Amino acid sequence: MDTKYPPFFARFYDLIYAKLRSDVDTSHSDLVTQVNHLSMRFEWNDGENTFFETWNSELRFFFRYELEYLLPQSKFKSYSIFGDYKGNPLSGDSKEFVVICRK
Repeated sequence: MDTKYPPFFARFYDLIYAKLRSDVDTSHSDLVTQVNHLSMRFEWNDGENTFFETWNSELRFFFRYELEYLLPQSKFKSYSIFGDYKGNPLSGDSKEFVVICRK
C-alpha cells in the first residue's frame, strides 16, 4: 500500500467543506448487495444567499479488507486508504473512507 497523500486533497477539503454543509441519510442499506440508498442534502452560501440541493443516489460500498484483496489484482500500480480527506489513517472513529488509486 502506498502511503503518499496528495496535498491537493487537503486543500480541496479546506476550500469546499469550509463553505459547504452537508447531511447524509443512509436509512436504507441492503447488506446482501452492499448498496446504500443515500439522500444527500447540500447547503452553501455565496456570501449573500443560501442555496441547497438534495441528491438521491445508490452507492455500492466496499469493506477495507475486500478492497485490500481486490486492488492488488487490479491494473492500479499503487493505492492508499485514509480515514478522511486530510490523509489521516483509517480508524474505527473515521467519518470517511477514502481510497486513492494510481495507474
